Amino acid sequence: MMRDVMHFEGRLLRADSTLKWLLVLFVAVVVYALTHGLGERAGQRALVENSRADQDARWLEYKAEAKAREIERAEAQKPQGEYIWGPRSPHTVGMWYGAQVVAEPPPLSALAIGQRDLYPAAHKVVAGKSLALGSSDALENPLALAAGHFDLAFVLLYLLPFLVLALSFDLSASERETGMLRMLLAQPVSLSNLVLGKVLARGTVIAVLVVAASLVGFLVAGDLDFDPLGDVVGRFALWLAAALLYAAFWFVLAVVVNAFGRSAAANAVTLATAWLVFVVLIPTLVNLAASSLYPVPSRQTFVAAMRVENESAQKMNIDEDALATFIVDHPELAHNIEGGADRAMAGVIRDEIASRQLAPVIERYTTQRDRQQVLIERLSYLSPTLLTHRVLLDVAGTGTTQQQAHLSQVRAFQRAWQAHFVPLLLAKQPFRPADYDSVPRFKGFDEPTSVIAWRSLDALLTLFFIGLLLAIIGTRLYGKYEIAR
Repeated sequence: MMRDVMHFEGRLLRADSTLKWLLVLFVAVVVYALTHGLGERAGQRALVENSRADQDARWLEYKAEAKAREIERAEAQKPQGEYIWGPRSPHTVGMWYGAQVVAEPPPLSALAIGQRDLYPAAHKVVAGKSLALGSSDALENPLALAAGHFDLAFVLLYLLPFLVLALSFDLSASERETGMLRMLLAQPVSLSNLVLGKVLARGTVIAVLVVAASLVGFLVAGDLDFDPLGDVVGRFALWLAAALLYAAFWFVLAVVVNAFGRSAAANAVTLATAWLVFVVLIPTLVNLAASSLYPVPSRQTFVAAMRVENESAQKMNIDEDALATFIVDHPELAHNIEGGADRAMAGVIRDEIASRQLAPVIERYTTQRDRQQVLIERLSYLSPTLLTHRVLLDVAGTGTTQQQAHLSQVRAFQRAWQAHFVPLLLAKQPFRPADYDSVPRFKGFDEPTSVIAWRSLDALLTLFFIGLLLAIIGTRLYGKYEIAR
């Protein structure tokens, strides 16, 4: 009998011209979202490629110039151990030339832009300054949501519920008001089976749309891997699970609202209010609570504080006490700095002092930001939209966790760059052309799908159990449903 109910509902849905236009509109919105997401990713990739090409070209130019100067000194029979400021100076190469670190946008960032635009795509890493000095934008506040980006994640989070509610706000109200429900139940079908058949028929339409939109998105997003245990397939499964559980939540919520036995218009108003609460109001209040309880200094205040501390350190005279403190902190370099501090050494010491003075400023900023993020993650359980948003961004590789992990790798690379160049410049060794090939190389961040799945498990289980609880409540309420007024 269930099959007959679903077949009958399918015929009604196919005959509904309004539904057809809604589906056409939804497909058009999905196409536009994918196009916009691909355009955003293309722009990010172009920026990364240009930055990387510029870095490679400059590096080859420096290497060629160093080789030319080495040949000149050999022809002039001058000692190769002597050098002036330029491409043969480790101070110039490590402190001024530096390395341009770029973040390659993940292939799936076209589906969910997420936090990508809140972080710079490139950082200039040098030996003397801390990362905060070289790239202060890296500490931008990560709490701004990506709701302004019209990508596939936006469509699923904000617009898909409207389509679900349009299909499910009137599961039984109109039929009860017209007396059709009593006639239907005169057939060998129970009310629970009738409602379940309606939900399954409508749910099939939504499921097909979600699967099709997600599949097309993953196919056009880029690198494909059809290995059943491959990275893209695993991410697709997580994405699909989150999207389908999110759609199921809105269906079972509609069942509960319908089970109270009010009119179709009242159901529509109630469900629209629920959308406003879960999709707009709760996320806004969560962000307001986080920013109020753990306020983060404004970007202008933060940059101004860094600038003051940096200028103070750069104006400092390097006396014997400062030099002695540096030797105590870096005893492995003591044999390289006998006889006082020269210009290069003074620069290293000043940057060390600046980093030490900036540490409390950066610590206050990052501590408050991390507290905000922890609070937002805890309060995200108040809204299925926030939970789904978190999973979709994690799957796409554009969430806060991935961006913070990338920044951690950049900071580690900056420390490695510093450890490589500081001993060279303090030892006053020339930087030879071959040395350009032995500098530290940055390795990008690549998070395994298994880690994302484990981190997303609690959100997916929460969505599942919320839906299950609402389904149980709806079933019990329909058990007391008045067939006629």
